[in-house]
Amino acid sequence: MQNPTPAAERTLTEAERAAESARMARLSVVGAVRRVACPLCGARAYGPCRLRPPGDHLARWLAAYAARRITRDQITAEVVRLVVVTKWCVIPERAA
Repeated sequence: MQNPTPAAERTLTEAERAAESARMARLSVVGAVRRVACPLCGARAYGPCRLRPPGDHLARWLAAYAARRITRDQITAEVVRLVVVTKWCVIPERAA
């Protein structure tokens, strides 16, 4: 039996490439935030503070900023989405 020929790969549109680039950048930021355990709840390194929906405490983001693992612009992009700001706020992962 012959292997079927692979389907022709579709070329991504400019918008799809931009969306994928933004998604990968977001994953990089979340990885930098989760590099160490949460100082507030003790969530292990590389794991979220909350599982459903996944997210991390603002305190963890602030610790990552203080350790210079993320930039001011990156933390600002998350904080502006919060309605109430306390160290207990959970910043949810955004859908890709």
